[in-house]
Amino acid sequence: MGYDGRPLVFATVQGDIDLSTPAGRTMARVMVAFANKASMDLNAHWTLDAIAAQFVALRAAATDAAAAKAKAKANTPQSHLTQ
Repeated sequence: MGYDGRPLVFATVQGDIDLSTPAGRTMARVMVAFANKASMDLNAHWTLDAIAAQFVALRAAATDAAAAKAKAKANTPQSHLTQ
């Protein structure tokens, strides 16, 4: 949350990213790093479409990793519940 109680978001063409979560802050940092690299490298052939495709791939990978972690956690027996 921001100092005024409103949620902090990083607006992108792919949608908003919630900066109040660690995953959201990490994704925003990655997106900014890509944008900085594209703007600094004058000889790069990065287009907005290529950058957007990279962001979509990173977001999909993060989503898949989160889903795998949640599935593993759900399949882990809870010792205090089985007794």
